[in-house]
Amino acid sequence: MGLGPSQWPVCTDGDRVTYRATRDLKFSDIAVFKSRGRLVCHRVIATREIPSRAVLAKGDSKMTDDGWIGEAQILGRVIAVNGRSVDT
Repeated sequence: MGLGPSQWPVCTDGDRVTYRATRDLKFSDIAVFKSRGRLVCHRVIATREIPSRAVLAKGDSKMTDDGWIGEAQILGRVIAVNGRSVDT
């Protein structure tokens, strides 16, 4: 599922990404979420509970964030890339 270079060097095109279904994300986790009909894997750089639960995410190699990602868009947290555990 590695789509594009935005999360390089953790993952990129053609990488096999394994994630655990959860919406309980914390700072530095790599979130898997839906955006514009695509799956995205980006690092959590902030979380909020009010006015609604959401995370602010950004690709490791990007200069700008993705904006607030609502709980309904979040699928889970990356736990491995190409069979290797991901430490966050």
